[in-house]
Amino acid sequence: LGATLERPGWRLGRWVGQGGFAGVGVMDDVKILAQFAGKTHCQTWNFNGNIKAAEAALASPLIGRRVLASKNVCHGVFYNDSLHDLFAAVARKSSGKQQK
Repeated sequence: LGATLERPGWRLGRWVGQGGFAGVGVMDDVKILAQFAGKTHCQTWNFNGNIKAAEAALASPLIGRRVLASKNVCHGVFYNDSLHDLFAAVARKSSGKQQK
């Protein structure tokens, strides 16, 4: 994404990405996965792998909307047939629509 931000004429309506961490004090204790119990901070690979690119994407006016799911939330999602079918239905419904 970092290099793509430098392409002339490029814009992105919505960026959905995994980044950051929602730990103790941000999430309900019952929703925190065991490997993150008691943690308030935790490095994430996606943002820490290229900090300059992550900061550029987060600040860029070329991205209309940013939706970020924290590391521990993503690790708690189970991708199964039901979730796949839900995503497919949304994709079919929104196919060809321009995002604002």
